Amino acid sequence: MVVVGSSSGGLSCAIRTHDLGGKAIVLEKASKLGGGTAYSGGSCWIPNNHLMAKLGIKDSREEALLHLRTISGGKHDEEVLEAYVDNGPRVVQYLEEKAGVLREVQPGQTDYYPEMPGGKLEGRFLSPLLFDAKKLGPWQHKVRTSPHIPYPTLDSEVVKWGGSLLVQNWDWTLIGKRVQEDIRGYGSAYICFLVKACLDRKINILVDTPARELYQDDSGRVVGVRAEQAGRSL
Repeated sequence: MVVVGSSSGGLSCAIRTHDLGGKAIVLEKASKLGGGTAYSGGSCWIPNNHLMAKLGIKDSREEALLHLRTISGGKHDEEVLEAYVDNGPRVVQYLEEKAGVLREVQPGQTDYYPEMPGGKLEGRFLSPLLFDAKKLGPWQHKVRTSPHIPYPTLDSEVVKWGGSLLVQNWDWTLIGKRVQEDIRGYGSAYICFLVKACLDRKINILVDTPARELYQDDSGRVVGVRAEQAGRSL
């Protein structure tokens, strides 16, 4: 499996390929890993997940489907919708148990439309826990950090400190210590978890290696990729 790009989708694909007995390689055109995920908050909306169940927050496949069908206004693809609802919780639990990707339920974070049928006031939004980037060894500084969300905090801490509108009440001494120790949060932490899982599996990751061309057979099936590194083709 040739994975083009090292955002969360690509790295997860490489991990799953390896775990199924295949061989994966990750090609990243930039000098650092993480893509758009590393720039983001790293959260995901996953209904009926095992973390909310542990907190006693009730949800179901039927409620999730009802909610999505309602807010889509009938403009959804039913097959895709059901695949997301059925497999999203499985992916989250798999990455936790097999790849060590740790998340928490965002406390008090409602669905975007909680008042609509099947909506929830809490539980479906998940965000990464903190990650000590030093665990990546020589790859520590090859994971992108975010200029938009640079502070290493948990959503649960932000709520405890009074929320995002009361940043003056945050524990900036603790945050500063984490920054000095290169403890990552949010999207960068999410990527760090995935990179660690790839490194543990000895998956080959190449940075500064853009994919340039897809090779196809006579039927149009993609059978290979031409990549470039330091001006030469791979």
